[in-house]
Amino acid sequence: MKKSLLLLLVSYVSIAYGKNVSTTGAVTFLSLSKRMSAYSSINFYHYDIFGIGNEHFKEKDYSSGLVLTYFQTSYSYQLLPALQLTAGHIFQATNPLEDHLEKENRIFQQILFSRFTNWFAITHRVRLEERFIDKDAGSEFKTRVRYQIGVRRALRGVEIDPEEIYFNAYNEFYFSTTGERNAFYSDNWTFMGVGYMTKNWGAIEAGPLVQWSVINIEKDTRTNYALQVGWIYRF
Repeated sequence: MKKSLLLLLVSYVSIAYGKNVSTTGAVTFLSLSKRMSAYSSINFYHYDIFGIGNEHFKEKDYSSGLVLTYFQTSYSYQLLPALQLTAGHIFQATNPLEDHLEKENRIFQQILFSRFTNWFAITHRVRLEERFIDKDAGSEFKTRVRYQIGVRRALRGVEIDPEEIYFNAYNEFYFSTTGERNAFYSDNWTFMGVGYMTKNWGAIEAGPLVQWSVINIEKDTRTNYALQVGWIYRF
């Protein structure tokens, strides 16, 4: 029975999606947060995606260099000890150094539920995005829902203390809900890495990130294998 279900799943995936192209890259990020009151905070988040190596797939080149730059500002309110509400704005530029630049502004609303145990902290995040995209072919409006599940654990004790190493992992599912799209389930990001909480200057994280996406209406996919490195600081 289990073998039959596995075979059915493999057959479905083979039919549902086309060919896959694999690329490599690097992601750097910066997260700065400041507490405004006992219940609220603001955050600035930025990341850049760099391609490493060159791949050609169906008349499209995936080359080395800056592929995407992303800026996010947000305001969060701690409604309950385990429940946080957030709203914010995103600006994203794809191919920022090339002629076919694509710019995107987003407004988003998000809810974050956290659960703490004696072994780890687990988070569930749901985000709704309203996307305003400008590219060569014109402007368009889309919406998207993202769900992320994350796990974080200190390697010693329960709390992440200064000068301590911790483990962090997440998986995020992207669902394109309205507007022109290649697939309803369109993207997936998976990260697994370690962090080090410094004494005075926040945390540094590093680990492998796998970015999967449906890249055309033929349901071909791209899998980008990247090293993600970043700095997290709270004022």
